[in-house]
Formats: sequence, C-alpha cells, structure tokens
Amino acid sequence: MNLDFIQYTIKWAKGEILESAITAIVGLIPASMGIAGIITNNNRISEYQESWVHDNEDFVLSEKARVEGFDNIFKFSYPAAVILVIGGAILFFWSHLQTGKP
Repeated sequence: MNLDFIQYTIKWAKGEILESAITAIVGLIPASMGIAGIITNNNRISEYQESWVHDNEDFVLSEKARVEGFDNIFKFSYPAAVILVIGGAILFFWSHLQTGKP
C-alpha cells in the first residue's frame, strides 16, 4: 500500500478542519446579527407603544422616516449581493483548482 496515502488523508482532514473553522466564523456573524436584532426589536416594542400613546402622529412620521432610511442600505446591498454571488459562481466553475472537480 502506498505510504503517501496517510499524508493525503491527514491533509484532507486538515482541510476539513480549516473549512469548519471558516464556516463557524462566517456563521457567527449572521447569528450574532440575528440575536442582536431579536433583542433590539423586542425592546423597541414597548418604546413604540409608548410613543404611539404619547403622540401617534409624531410616531407615524418618525417611523416613516426610519423605514425610508432603509432605502439607502438596499441601494448598495442588493447590487453587492448580486456581484458576490456571480463572483462566487465564476470562481467555483472556472477555477483551475482540482478541489471539487469531478
């Protein structure tokens, strides 16, 4: 049996360890953002209710301004997402690396 086989197996396992570490790190970012969103929005509910009771017209105007502020984010996030997905597909399908190729 080829003695280099164990070296290939060890390299493969180390590659999986790196992949798992990257996945864990990248996965923590959206998870932490999700948790922060849950906590923040949960705390905002009582603030919204108090603002509504205090001055519902002012609440409507401030909420409208807050939501319209999201338009600026979407102007950049949607094109960035499209570019990243297309770029990732190009790297995956046209890469000269043999990893993942049949």
